[in-house]
Amino acid sequence: AEAVNAAAYLVNMSPSTAIDLKTPQEVWSGKPSDYSGLRIFGCPAYAHVNDGKLEPRAMKCIFLGYPTGVKGYRLWCTENNRTKKIVISRDVTFNESAMFGQKEEVENLAGNKSTNKGVHQKVEFEVEDSNKENLNPVEQSSNVQEEPQSIATRRTRREIRKPTRYADVTNVVDTNSVAYALLVGENLDSDEPKSYKEAIQSKEASKWLIAMDEEMQSLKKNQTWELVPLPRGVKPVGCKWVLKRKEGIPGVEPSRFKARLVAKGFSQKEGIDYHEVFSPVVKHKTIRVLLAMVSALDMKLEQLNVKIAFLHGNLEEQVYMSQPDGFLEVGKKNHVCLLKKSLYGLKQSPRQWYKRFDAFMISYNFVRNEFDNCVYSRKLSDGSYIYLLLYVDDMLIAAKSKTDIDALKAMLSSEFEMKDLGTAKKILGMEIWRDRNAGLLYVSQKKYIEKLLQSFQMENSKPVSTPLATHFKLDASTLPSTNEEKEYMNTVPYSSAVGSLMYVMVCTRPDLAYAVSVVSTFMSNPGKAH
Repeated sequence: AEAVNAAAYLVNMSPSTAIDLKTPQEVWSGKPSDYSGLRIFGCPAYAHVNDGKLEPRAMKCIFLGYPTGVKGYRLWCTENNRTKKIVISRDVTFNESAMFGQKEEVENLAGNKSTNKGVHQKVEFEVEDSNKENLNPVEQSSNVQEEPQSIATRRTRREIRKPTRYADVTNVVDTNSVAYALLVGENLDSDEPKSYKEAIQSKEASKWLIAMDEEMQSLKKNQTWELVPLPRGVKPVGCKWVLKRKEGIPGVEPSRFKARLVAKGFSQKEGIDYHEVFSPVVKHKTIRVLLAMVSALDMKLEQLNVKIAFLHGNLEEQVYMSQPDGFLEVGKKNHVCLLKKSLYGLKQSPRQWYKRFDAFMISYNFVRNEFDNCVYSRKLSDGSYIYLLLYVDDMLIAAKSKTDIDALKAMLSSEFEMKDLGTAKKILGMEIWRDRNAGLLYVSQKKYIEKLLQSFQMENSKPVSTPLATHFKLDASTLPSTNEEKEYMNTVPYSSAVGSLMYVMVCTRPDLAYAVSVVSTFMSNPGKAH
């Protein structure tokens, strides 16, 4: 019961996408959640007592959770000379570097600074001990020193290392981790200019200027904004150019230079410039399910891309933006852009695009999947189904008949500016290979992995048959032991490497799951062994 209560408390302190990444506690109370008082469940704790100068300064306990209605911590007293009690106390020292029963817990306490100090307040009550036979062996088998421990000690302190905790493999791949991994993967070995100034000074300035001019023409065609004088007291949102070399699809689309005007949404103010921001994307496992269905049912699979997708969303707020670099309107240099349509970079842009696309699909009798809101389906006259998967501006369409797919493409093109990529060959960095005669479909990330190896200078490394050999032991003993090693590891892109591997694991290499979960445990403090 104590563990369940502690878990419920943590859930109420955790952000939820259902309430715009706010916590239930914050929504209920109207105050931001305070995480400074959170502690590791089950860790040893020492509640301070004032029983006199000659008595121990603390009693040894186990941390159980958080009390209701009062500030402090729920602790289970384990002292042999005391009746087993649950204690509620504010004045507690925690040893979060060890769990109860570990040999190191007493040794590590000396260096632990995790102390919550406040007005001493302690409440005690008896615990009904109905199963003493099960509790006593735990105390007898413990290697912990059984004499009452005093917080004050005279021996030399030693550095406390973070506890070794291995996350459940199934929890490693949450939405945020996948987004981070994809972001890392997309930025590997990037040498594109970072600004308009860098672009016009580069050797490929003419190509970048053409790309930026094409973007401006699209924005004007879409009537994205109108130039107006800046209202008094209003601070406009900035903007910048994001420049990328887009890898093409062999036989379908050549490599090209792409420029995108992006608003600096970080300067937007909630409640003024935007309200809600959440927008779903199709899950990777849903993509794999569709690919399996396509192979098993011998369906056709085609791909589309929405040009300037976010610009199709209609803004519900008034947002003013500075004019883009290199394209100041003559005679109106002091004017700003009053946005009529959403723009890349605005916090609400993904949501506004999704809302418009969703309304469009529903109006044509497509059904939104209740388990993945970016999957749409419709039953056809012959009893079969046509499916559409949406990942921001990329779409996969699957159906038995090419005629039905073409009809859906025409319907989409009548509302949005689309690019038909034909038979699906690549989606989110995953290459799709298919042998319809043999009824086989393969998904590969060969190019992504090769690029990843080149980025970390490992293209000539010797391959192995297993992701993590049995003789590798990555634990607390492999953490940096010297300042020199810590400084060296600060120069190693460890987090980027782990994030890149995580994306490979999510998409095509589930065999990497355990190895990635192990190395990701040390992302905050990796050593050379990692």
